[in-house]
Amino acid sequence: YARGLDREMILRLHRQVTGNFLPDMTFLLDLPVETGLERAWQAVESGGRSRAETRFEEEDLAFHRRVRRGYLEIARQAPDRFRVIDAARDEIAVREAVCRTLNEVMHGTVQ
Repeated sequence: YARGLDREMILRLHRQVTGNFLPDMTFLLDLPVETGLERAWQAVESGGRSRAETRFEEEDLAFHRRVRRGYLEIARQAPDRFRVIDAARDEIAVREAVCRTLNEVMHGTVQ
């Protein structure tokens, strides 16, 4: 989505390489672009990541917004597989949301 590549070509490549294998469940940890970039740069500044690992963070905001929109669109197209989690919350709340969702799915309480 962000680089304007042909989505159908990407899907054809995916099918060729994986035999169209898809996970049963995908968690999409969603948060505003600005928050995600702020967190990423904090990890670099704190030594949790190397500055050599920042080629995506150095892209402009429009790029990151297209990436986010693309992932949300993929999730919208496959609602049975995707679980979108609000990752703007603190780490404990996000972990609890993921665990709660897993528990619901494993126990058949999610529709």
